[in-house]
Amino acid sequence: MAVTLPIGERIRYWREKKQRKQAAVAGLCGITEEYLSQIERGLKIPSLPVLHALAAELGVPVSALLGETPEKSPGKSSIIAQDVPAP
Repeated sequence: MAVTLPIGERIRYWREKKQRKQAAVAGLCGITEEYLSQIERGLKIPSLPVLHALAAELGVPVSALLGETPEKSPGKSSIIAQDVPAP
């Protein structure tokens, strides 16, 4: 069984993979850069509307940010620990 990353780390992973700055993503999602930073560091959990906005801005399905695995949701891709380089 694969170990999934916390939601904030998955958001950071996709933001960096898309080469986007926190300020740009936050502004386009209607949140502050500080709030996005807190989400990425695991200090805050985004609301569902914010999660949808982040997914849309990053061009990924919400399921990718939630870490759904194929075992949980057949046919859906996910980010699992082995896909993301260790910090």
